[in-house]
Amino acid sequence: MKHTTKMNSRFTPLVALTLALCLGILLAGIAGSIALVLLAAVPCTLILHFKKEAFPSLRAGVFELCLVLSISGIGAALGLSAAFLPANHVSAAIGQEFCLQGLVAEGSVPTARGQKAVLDVQGDYCGKVLLYLPMNAAPVAHHSEVRVVAQLQGLPQGNAGYARYLRSQGILATAKVNEVEAIGRVSGIGYTLTELRHSVSRRLEANMIDPRMRGLANAMFVGDRSQLAADLRNDFSATGLSHILSISGMHVTLFYMFLNFLLGFMGNRLAGRHLRTALILSALVVYMGMTGFSPAVCRAVFMLSMLRLSESFFLEKNTLNVLALSAFILLLVDPLLLFDLGFQLSYLAVFGLIVVAPRMEQLFESRMPWMPGMLRSALTMSLAAQVMTTPLVLFHFGQFPAYFLVANLVLLPIVTVATYLGIAAMLFCWVPVLGTALGVSLDTLLMVVAVASNWIAGLPGAVATSCRLSDPGFCVLMATLLPIAIAAAHVEVRMAYRWICQSGKGEMEIRMQPAAITCSALILAIGGIVIFA
Repeated sequence: MKHTTKMNSRFTPLVALTLALCLGILLAGIAGSIALVLLAAVPCTLILHFKKEAFPSLRAGVFELCLVLSISGIGAALGLSAAFLPANHVSAAIGQEFCLQGLVAEGSVPTARGQKAVLDVQGDYCGKVLLYLPMNAAPVAHHSEVRVVAQLQGLPQGNAGYARYLRSQGILATAKVNEVEAIGRVSGIGYTLTELRHSVSRRLEANMIDPRMRGLANAMFVGDRSQLAADLRNDFSATGLSHILSISGMHVTLFYMFLNFLLGFMGNRLAGRHLRTALILSALVVYMGMTGFSPAVCRAVFMLSMLRLSESFFLEKNTLNVLALSAFILLLVDPLLLFDLGFQLSYLAVFGLIVVAPRMEQLFESRMPWMPGMLRSALTMSLAAQVMTTPLVLFHFGQFPAYFLVANLVLLPIVTVATYLGIAAMLFCWVPVLGTALGVSLDTLLMVVAVASNWIAGLPGAVATSCRLSDPGFCVLMATLLPIAIAAAHVEVRMAYRWICQSGKGEMEIRMQPAAITCSALILAIGGIVIFA
């Protein structure tokens, strides 16, 4: 048992290094420049590496400790440099009125009260400003260079979660403007990718019927949530399906599988296999750029690319190691991603799918052999993702979808089929007859998902907001999860007791399966943390 644990730690070294990098970035945010003292471990690490013959009495653990401390120091330095604001940053001029000029990369987005746009300031000042425009103002096209006269304001104080999100995006100032002077359009690769996204969005909308489903399809497959209806957003949030409203790792994985199936005619010979790999990875990179380089998409594309390449060039592959490598590289590029809620939820969910889900599935397969394989897989994947993301969801939103398990078991198969249809509709939207047929079919399936989500969200106690029996949502949640946790824990405790009775020795070594511990902790993770939500 000990040998297995040791081997696993050897094959996942990047997990420890990535956690060390995250620790350094967090320490930089907490302790400031004091965290740079960790950089003192860098020369120690170099000395131990190049002069290890001179220190035979030192074990390898000392070198590993110095390496971890060095990575933490580098993370602290990167975090401080990313958080450092130059003297001409716009946040230093809050409360003043002056002329700003810069680039609006994504264009203006309609809101309930008007429009908003993110201005990347250039010239005498730098930084990002969130502009609020009135409803009657002319829309700002993407990649437009504009000039505005505005009085800068701070981040909204009434919504701490939204202010935290804006900070994670590098936006530290807002401004209300009545008029935007357009100077011109800035061409380049970003402009081309955005034009491609808008073109696909328009063709996809033209092939669909229901306007609400058009907005849902744009959010799911193109990354444009500007037309997403508020009631749909609320329904999916109440049923635990809000992750399908934006492009995530699930969408990218299904896109990868669809392309792999579509190009299967190239065969398995060396040339055909390498050509198929090159085409798939190129398509994934284009899709990543077209959808705006979100952390979830970047993580999924990088991870799938590494896995695909490892099948061709490496003898062994470790999914957890590849996941850690993708996080390590993304944090090196932008350390502030660590504070982005989408980044956190994405990596926690995938970690649960890699580590927790297989153990749960082994337990359910051995104790519930009558359960169909697809149902068991969907159950374990849903539970694993929810176990890992529940604390963050409760901390940030103070509520939890009570019927998440029912919604995932019933609707995820339909959502999966709809995702495949959406990918096909996106790729073939220019084909007259085929594009229309795929669009209508997608419209119908999304309508089924929307109606079912609305029905589940309308059930009594659809959302748990407190850990009290007076809260219907909490009662529903406990009624759903308690049987699973109790059954898993009971089976393993009974096996341990039987082992003790049969051994006839005084040794009280009990080895419970990690899946039982995970299922038992599920009730604590949801019930205990809800108290503080």
